[in-house]
This record gives sequence, C-alpha cells and structure tokens, in this order.
Amino acid sequence: MTLRAAASAALIAGLCLSGIAQPAAAQDASRLAGQYLAIQAGSSWLGSSSHTATGINGEAEFRNGSVGALALGHGYGNGFRSEIEYSQRKNEADNVNGTAAAGSMGANSLMLNGLYDFSAGGTFIPYIGAGVGMTRVRSGVGPVGGSSVKDHDLDYAWQTMIGVALPLQDNLALTADLRHFRTFRDVSLSLASGTSVKAPYEDTSLMVGLRWSFGAPKASPTPAPAAAPAPA
Repeated sequence: MTLRAAASAALIAGLCLSGIAQPAAAQDASRLAGQYLAIQAGSSWLGSSSHTATGINGEAEFRNGSVGALALGHGYGNGFRSEIEYSQRKNEADNVNGTAAAGSMGANSLMLNGLYDFSAGGTFIPYIGAGVGMTRVRSGVGPVGGSSVKDHDLDYAWQTMIGVALPLQDNLALTADLRHFRTFRDVSLSLASGTSVKAPYEDTSLMVGLRWSFGAPKASPTPAPAAAPAPA
C-alpha cells in the first residue's frame, strides 16, 4: 500500500468513526478554550519542480513522500484558534526530464496558523485555516544541467488547510486535514558545479493526527438554589 492510499484510508476511517462515536464525546467547537498540543503525520505530494537557469531546465518529478507536524496552540472559546507549528516534508526524486533521477527534495518549516472550528451540531467538527512562516527548502536532486543540486535555501511560505476533528474524549480529538503549502517565491539553489538555479516548492498533503487540549478552563460550578423560607 502506498503512503497516499494509507493516508486516504485513514481519513475515510476517521470520517466513518464520526458516525459511530458516542454522542457524549461530542463537544461544541466554539467552546474549545485554552492550550492544546497537536501531532500529525501523512502523505505528501510534491509538485514538479523546474530547476532552471540560463541554458538549464531540469524538470524534476517526485514520488509520494511523507510529512509530519507538531503544533502548540490556543483556543479562544469562540471557534477561533491560533498555533505555532513545526513540520517536515520529504519526497524522493523519480525523474528529471524523463530520465531516472536520484536524491530528494524536502522542507523544514515553522509556521504561525490561524484556524476556525465550525459548530456543525454533529459528532464531528469541520475546520479551516491558513498560515504563514519560514521554511528551509533542501534539494539533492540530480542529474540537473550535467550536475546535481546540493543546496538549501530559506524563504517565506504560506499554507491553507481544511479538515475535520472527531472528539474522542473531553480533551482528546482525532483530526484529519488536507493542506496546500508553497513558498512565496522560487528558492535559489546551487548545483555541485557552482551554477545557481531557481526552483519552486509547492506541496499538497493529507494528514491525520491527535489533538490534546490541556489548558481549557474548568466551568464554574452552578450554585445551589437557595432554600425556600419556612412558612410563618
């Protein structure tokens, strides 16, 4: 089974579980408040990347790869959340201009995300989000221009996401989301020969994971009604 098939199966399983989860586990997304920790992993589909320079055009295609992310966030009790996220992506090269290739391309990223949880009134909670941050793109793809890429570059990046969460317990939820990630500009990389090339980095990923909320404030106990005065 490929990573893509495994991630798709995990997403389908999560959606199916949402239909059989105990209603008591469901919670109103708009009430998620306090800190949380989220961990996700899944499959990465890196788009073709043209490593170009004057007289050079190495069109690299990639195999399905892997992605993992760790995020620390805060819910504001009204459906909105913000988080800081660290992620890693890696894809092995398949071919360059139709010729079998070696090496890989990947990215280590630190992102600031904003998300919104919809209160759908069911057992699962859909959400959307977007983020901006920095990424370190690395490439070791070859052959390109009679040489190979052996370099990395730091650039600004953005991402968008759409997903669903399934509460399993009061402080634990299963998540699954689809993300689109891209650098703001083509990254600058050097070949082993010293020639500088430009290359885009654009990735789509499907991830599943768990989210633990551990800072939600406890609800204040409801005061007991005052006893009625005894009749005179």
